[in-house]
Amino acid sequence: MTLLELLDIQNSSNGKRMFLIKIGAFYRAYDNAAFAIHNLMGYKIVRKRGKDGKPLFYVGFPATQLDKVVDEINAHGGRMGQVEEGIIGFKDISYVVEEGAKIIDADSFSRHKHVDGNVSALVKTLSSLLSELTKNTNINIDIHITVGDNASKKK
Repeated sequence: MTLLELLDIQNSSNGKRMFLIKIGAFYRAYDNAAFAIHNLMGYKIVRKRGKDGKPLFYVGFPATQLDKVVDEINAHGGRMGQVEEGIIGFKDISYVVEEGAKIIDADSFSRHKHVDGNVSALVKTLSSLLSELTKNTNINIDIHITVGDNASKKK
């Protein structure tokens, strides 16, 4: 089954059928299923544009966390079953599209993704620039830059 076929089944069932889809070393849940998993596990929701231009929501988690996710689904009265290799179906889990849900905009993130690998170089450059600008002054500046889960601090 393709992702589009699964999303058609999921969306036409009004949230009664949802899927976890294995992609490499991760599982993803899309749209209604993403919000259900978000409500159960607190995983961040990512929003990106599908090929048709419509927003597509998903959560992802390492396959090593599958047992934990399955336990939560079962603990909340959900029922599960393997649809085919790499696709797990679940149902009877309610989901809420929270207004305050933390949604990461993948389109915006991908434009700034290059910074993540260069945080230390960026901090070093800013530090040098600020040192030059504040030379012979009593000004002390702390720089805090956070990109994703990585953080650097230079004084």
